[in-house]
Amino acid sequence: MPVTMWMRGTVYGAAALVSGYWGLRAVFTPLPSGRFFWWPLIAFGASILLLIGGVWTVFPQLRKRWLVALAGTIALVVWAAFVREFSVPYLVFGLVLVLVAWAVLAIASVRGKTETVAFVASLTLSIIWLPASIYSLRATLSTIPPANNALVLGPLLVLWALLAASFLVSGFASLRTRST
Repeated sequence: MPVTMWMRGTVYGAAALVSGYWGLRAVFTPLPSGRFFWWPLIAFGASILLLIGGVWTVFPQLRKRWLVALAGTIALVVWAAFVREFSVPYLVFGLVLVLVAWAVLAIASVRGKTETVAFVASLTLSIIWLPASIYSLRATLSTIPPANNALVLGPLLVLWALLAASFLVSGFASLRTRST
């Protein structure tokens, strides 16, 4: 197995863990309006999908049903560990996550490129985190920044460095044509 597959899988896994942490943190942060928003769950689900893409990049011989089961298991473990009560939005999230993982894995299988999963997940994460990142950067660079935004800027830069690396590596790998 080439070393590059391990390196790519490590980049995807690191980006998935960091973005998954921030996604879970956003899921459990109470909103002032008290309303429920889907974007933190989408960010967390895309992180799980990126982790699945990293696992599949390192171990391409794994069957898709095990990877789909891994996505469902991660969602179930998080539900059991943190939510601990019946929640219809989280149930819908878990079902949609399993269906999206299955669909993206099927598309990647048809294309013959395991990195397609990581590319779709990192693209989704980049789109999801862009507005919040711009807001945090603008608030930090304003003339009177809030005290807590300086603490967010460092981890935010780490998140974007990993997302950019994941997006570029998976993009080049999944869009590259095979030489015959």
